[in-house]
Amino acid sequence: MRRWTTGLLFVAVALLWTPAWAGTWERSTSVGANVYVVGLSAPSPDDVFVTGFTFDMSGFPTMNCQVLASSDGGASFTHIDAAFATTPFCTPSALFFLDVQTGWLAVDKDLYWTTNRGGTWTKASVAAKVNAIHFFDANHGVAAGDAGGLYHSADGGHTWTSSISPTLADLSRMFWLDSQRGWAAGQGSRVETDPETQAETEWPIDGVVLRTQDGGLSWEASQTFGELGAGPVFFLNDGRKGWHAAWEKQDEKRNIAHLLTSEDGGATWVDTNADMAVGELNMFMTIPLQASLIQSLFWADAQHGHLGGGAYIAETSSGMGGSSSPIWRVVDLVTIDGGTTWTKTDLGTISIGITGDSPPSDGAVFTGQASGLYSGWMAGEKGSIWKYQHTCLRQDECGAGYLCLISGECVWDDTPDNDVSTPNDVANADGTSGSDGFVNADGSQTADGAETSGGDGSSSGCGCSLRSSAPQFAPFGWLFVALVGLLLSKNKRSHRV
Repeated sequence: MRRWTTGLLFVAVALLWTPAWAGTWERSTSVGANVYVVGLSAPSPDDVFVTGFTFDMSGFPTMNCQVLASSDGGASFTHIDAAFATTPFCTPSALFFLDVQTGWLAVDKDLYWTTNRGGTWTKASVAAKVNAIHFFDANHGVAAGDAGGLYHSADGGHTWTSSISPTLADLSRMFWLDSQRGWAAGQGSRVETDPETQAETEWPIDGVVLRTQDGGLSWEASQTFGELGAGPVFFLNDGRKGWHAAWEKQDEKRNIAHLLTSEDGGATWVDTNADMAVGELNMFMTIPLQASLIQSLFWADAQHGHLGGGAYIAETSSGMGGSSSPIWRVVDLVTIDGGTTWTKTDLGTISIGITGDSPPSDGAVFTGQASGLYSGWMAGEKGSIWKYQHTCLRQDECGAGYLCLISGECVWDDTPDNDVSTPNDVANADGTSGSDGFVNADGSQTADGAETSGGDGSSSGCGCSLRSSAPQFAPFGWLFVALVGLLLSKNKRSHRV
């Protein structure tokens, strides 16, 4: 009896401590080791567009634009030729594709649009740097940029009209629930100069989130966040509950990510004090490692949230007079209880010896787009493209409002009122398929926008593993608790006889 009870106790505990969800960011492909990807747009699960730049050091140093497209879910990319690609010091800053043919690209102080998947591009000037673009249809769109720049177009981006802005912050993020309700985020900056080295460090100040309820014609600002930089913004369909992934600069190279939340549509924000610890660095002393930047943000409801980003580890040198190389790792954080606890990447202890041996780097993450709780993209330096992969075996391994297909995908249930009448290709809790129904393979909301961060380093596989900062009880876990308790009680009584 004791052996049988002990065995059952082990099985029960194992089930209780099994996360109800597991997934990883996997490197999908490289678009070229010398490409710094700063913009990404995925209008469908198969079609992904990216933009970035390369350094040409063969003669007079120049920066050349790159635009690439994939039609196979990121497995391969092809270059989209553009006349501006050979312009010296060409620096793209924003990209948005409405569908597989129609897209817009910001380069320096110009905007370009295409209606044939990038076969040809037409230029329109806005006389300001644009960092985020969003179109509701082929005609109506909005843009946000430096010095509080806010613009809207009614003719497909051919011409743009400025909106009165309540801020001078450099706006780099936008999120839209529909053609009327949207948010934009950004921050100002101050520069400090080291008196000895004369090196300049830029610090974020006056982070802010703007809100519009008339499609971008007018905007109102939240309170400022002090010395916090802007990351992605996400709101639920009620337009009141939302999150903002900000970041705080620690020193010249290191940031710490923060997760803010709002209950009033973005008028006020509070820091959730989310635990961003993802490991530790052993380099002469032990230093805690935390997520540095969040670039992908999605919430299915007030309880189920998913964050993706990067963590700066350290900077190593190749030796006397050698170049330095920052080490970055891709990180992932998931909550099923509104942020009380997080299942997240565990980098463990990363050791760097006195010789400066360099562990592999995933590269800094510059941009991201979440298209659902279980689907998203991130991209960054060294041509790295990261795709979120999640596999479900049972319906209870997907979050609220999602269905587990027998293909192993968790997809949004698009039936009226989220009434889950599972289709034939949906897996039930016992692994069998369900009855007829309809499922939309995309999420119900899409967050977009891009932010550029500095950094350099070689690329490698993520090697992400997930751990939980608190036990995540699997479905029916409490039933096992009760059963084990009953068996232990019975076992004690048998010993007393």
